[in-house]
Amino acid sequence: MRDIDVLRRADWLSKFNTIVSTLVIRRAISKIMEKAVEMAMGGNISAIKLCVEIAFREDKQQGKSPLSPLSLAEVLERAEIEYEKNAEMMTPTWLKERAKRLGYGHPPEAADVSEPETKQGPGSVAVKPCDTCGTTRCAHGRCPACDICEVCE
Repeated sequence: MRDIDVLRRADWLSKFNTIVSTLVIRRAISKIMEKAVEMAMGGNISAIKLCVEIAFREDKQQGKSPLSPLSLAEVLERAEIEYEKNAEMMTPTWLKERAKRLGYGHPPEAADVSEPETKQGPGSVAVKPCDTCGTTRCAHGRCPACDICEVCE
């Protein structure tokens, strides 16, 4: 059990024997089915069940995935609704509270930064989020992550 070569050989033999047995059965399937039909005609219940199952096999794939009557736009709309619902449920509480403090309607990652709101703090100038990354800009309109302000340095 510890020799890797022995394990590889055992695995190869197992796969080889499976392939050979499958080929032998497929070659003899016509004779096997003739015998099963003879036994079924003689009254063997299990042979009858086998013959009926093989002869009247149902297409199980069709039952699993029928064609959808919905259009692509409807499917995408439903996916977007599910995404928004799951994003709301999965957003941590601290992130929601931070978003409320900063004046966003929802967390900043999902916020629309095209219309940022200004926030006045006591004794400070107006602060807006950066249009590019969403972080807070300095009073001169520069973002510390995207652009370095020469005045604030």
